[in-house]
Amino acid sequence: MDSVSANRAHERDMDALADCELVSRVQASYAQAFGTIYCRHRPYVRSCLQRLTKKSELTEDLVQETFIRALERIDLFDPNSERANVRAWLRTIALNVCANKLNRLGLERRSTLAALETRSIGSASACDPSIAASRSETQGLLIKAISQLPELMAKCIVSHYVFGLSYAEICDVYGMRMGRVIYLLHRGRHILAKRLRKYL
Repeated sequence: MDSVSANRAHERDMDALADCELVSRVQASYAQAFGTIYCRHRPYVRSCLQRLTKKSELTEDLVQETFIRALERIDLFDPNSERANVRAWLRTIALNVCANKLNRLGLERRSTLAALETRSIGSASACDPSIAASRSETQGLLIKAISQLPELMAKCIVSHYVFGLSYAEICDVYGMRMGRVIYLLHRGRHILAKRLRKYL
């Protein structure tokens, strides 16, 4: 069995587990479990957000953000509690994400302009040998850090941030569910930031 077929087989096994069992597995760093949570609850989360936004493009963005936030907060969820309810938990996160979106839109626009300006300054100053050397060293550290990631996580990082593949395209290429791609990219960014922090 090739790696893509094996991945799909593992993910089918996850479908039989209850929500709280899946959360426990995610908390134990089992990425496939988050993919199952995503597929199981995405239609409900999307429906909740669609009723609030009335805009399909915005809804899709908020759905992705909801599951990213859920992954970031997964350790705060107690799957052993008698009141544990993954669907209700996701709905609460989705509503908070939606409520905060309008306030964040202005900040995101300013951040985008600042990033473009910084990129232009960096390109203009690339002729300075000291700056070029510094950037080359940083690039070398980043490449080394990526090479030390688990193989599939490194592939997702490179596919998305170097080659510009969308989450959906990464799913198709590696035969993974969206939730697992979100998980691997989130964990990869966290690991890289931690490893490179002392150099930047």
